[in-house]
Amino acid sequence: MGLRDFQARRGGFKPQAYRFPADYPVQVQFARELTDALYVVEHSNPDNWTQWAECTFPECYGCEQNRATVGWSDWAQRPRLYIDARIDGSLEVICQTLTPSMLAPKLEAYYLQHGTICGILFNVTRTGQGKKTKYLLDPVDDSPRPLTSNLRLRDYLTSIPYAAQEHYYNK
Repeated sequence: MGLRDFQARRGGFKPQAYRFPADYPVQVQFARELTDALYVVEHSNPDNWTQWAECTFPECYGCEQNRATVGWSDWAQRPRLYIDARIDGSLEVICQTLTPSMLAPKLEAYYLQHGTICGILFNVTRTGQGKKTKYLLDPVDDSPRPLTSNLRLRDYLTSIPYAAQEHYYNK
């Protein structure tokens, strides 16, 4: 199956994950616990960081590119967290890598200390840009409020069949 066939089968539409504005606090209330979030290993195109897809190891174009590079490679696998939340009144999906400066480790620390993130109201602020991006997580109200979501986190993934991956990354 080629990339066009794959996109046509999906209806050509993929919902987009939420992008935090720079230097502006946003009120966020998570709809599920970290234990119920979706964790996925993905590859990013080093020439276009907005282009990433789920790793399909053992047959995976990103893994092949990573093995073909001597030393450290920008094609390396990256774990990502997908979690849904109410952001300024609307349900959104947040997608974050699991690096120290991102949101996920701060959520994990809060969860380990308090036992929950679900329904807690936080201010989240993104600062910096590019590889210097950092996220600040500040609880506003730590009394949990019930929140439900019917968003399917897998709908926000980019899953490309192996036969179409080279075309996807090189288009």
